[in-house]
Amino acid sequence: MPLAAQVYTPHIESAAQVEGVDYCYVHQLVPLLEREAQASVEGREWPHRVVLEPGGLRLYLRREVNEELPARMVWLDGTGHPHLYTALFGRPVVPVEAKPRLQARIFQVWSRANGKGTLLDAQTGALTPKAKQLEQQVGRILQEGEYAKPGIVTFKDVIAQVPGFAALEHAHFGAARGTNAMEDCDALIVAGTPLPAIADLRRIAQMVFFDRDTPFTDAWSPALRAYPGYQDPDDGKRRGLRVGGYWGDPDLLAVMQAAREHEVEQAAHRCRPVNHACDIWLLTNVPVEGLVPSYLWSIPGLLGVEDRGRGTFLWAAALDLAERLAGERERQGCPPVVEPGDLIEGLGIDAKTARKYVEMLREQEGWGVAAVRNRGGKHGRQPRSVIRMRRMQ
Repeated sequence: MPLAAQVYTPHIESAAQVEGVDYCYVHQLVPLLEREAQASVEGREWPHRVVLEPGGLRLYLRREVNEELPARMVWLDGTGHPHLYTALFGRPVVPVEAKPRLQARIFQVWSRANGKGTLLDAQTGALTPKAKQLEQQVGRILQEGEYAKPGIVTFKDVIAQVPGFAALEHAHFGAARGTNAMEDCDALIVAGTPLPAIADLRRIAQMVFFDRDTPFTDAWSPALRAYPGYQDPDDGKRRGLRVGGYWGDPDLLAVMQAAREHEVEQAAHRCRPVNHACDIWLLTNVPVEGLVPSYLWSIPGLLGVEDRGRGTFLWAAALDLAERLAGERERQGCPPVVEPGDLIEGLGIDAKTARKYVEMLREQEGWGVAAVRNRGGKHGRQPRSVIRMRRMQ
């Protein structure tokens, strides 16, 4: 809430700060205790806004609105939620939806949410296998797009551990939004779905919806949500996905959407797509009202391989490695041949999987069986365990 709209009260984070401010919170504490005591006497649950902590009490309050504000006010907020504004200012809110035309193409990969908990180990904070797979998707986008100045917005701890992300123009979820540091990016990748823990969302909701005395319904459930304005170019039909959320509680839902959908939308606008043509890649499956996809990709479609379930990423990596090795050998004047040992060394896979991938390479366009000399001195096929593949021109 802007300072001009607030009745001044000091912001206190620790018990030691209490003695240094000329203010007393007794006028907030007593009514809160009365409300919570009444709920206790009546035997019902309530949102806990008075919390006993080591060293003192923590009060979850909503700052009072300055009553001398003009009767009519205009708030410029591209992702403002009317429900939140009504709760904060206690006034009717009339949304005026100005929707400037975006010059960007928007591509969304719908197969995964890429939440923080799936990318970082909860105990160690290290990258998980899914983070490596996210890196693989980003690599594919950069390889195919051949962008001059790509940027990425993702989680701060992911950027810190992925040198390839840190080398790009980058920002993290929750950072300051007003900067123009990424406005000249010709592509922006929004990698992940930001969402605070339910305890944090509940605390925010308790303060925003300060007058509410009933518990928040924080049951997580899926609901079908359409990708806004999207029609598939192949069949002309709309597409949607079952997305998890706190759909049973409008107040908690508004807080969640401000932290999730609106944060993704704000991240996408860092490249200023209203001002110039660029590509925006959304590596999140959540439909975002203000971002109409030009095309929806599956992960296999993005990687250029058929869907092989859990093996999709490894097979895509094998294809990329084979193409790279064949190209390097051709430039060196050697036959562009790939064998199982190359895949074992390059991917760290076992011999059985490597042989399977070499056989699969035979079926790919532009690849064939390499003719090599067998032990009898004649041309023939190498035994299956050491078969070589020639890249066909």
